[in-house]
Amino acid sequence: MARLTTLTRKGQITVPKDVRDALGLKPSDSVEVWVEDGEARIRKARRLTVRDVAGRIPAPSLPLEEAIARSKSEHASERARKILRELAGPS
Repeated sequence: MARLTTLTRKGQITVPKDVRDALGLKPSDSVEVWVEDGEARIRKARRLTVRDVAGRIPAPSLPLEEAIARSKSEHASERARKILRELAGPS
C-alpha cells in the first residue's frame, strides 16, 4: 500500500492514518526508519527489554560508595562557590 505524503521544510512527514493503523502506531510511539535498496522503510520500534541491554552498560570504574562520596563532594564544592559569588555581589 504505497501512499503519497509531503515532506515539510523541517524534514517531517505525516504518516497516513491507514499506514499508522496497519503498523499499530499510536501518538508518542517510536518508529525505526532506514534505507534499504534505495527505499525508505519504516516500522514500529520494538520496546527494549532488560535482556536487550544487559551487558551494554559498562561496569563502574569506582566502587559505588566512592562514586557517591565524590558526587557529594563535587556538589558541596559547587554550592560553596555559588554562595561565595552571591556574597561577593555584582562584579
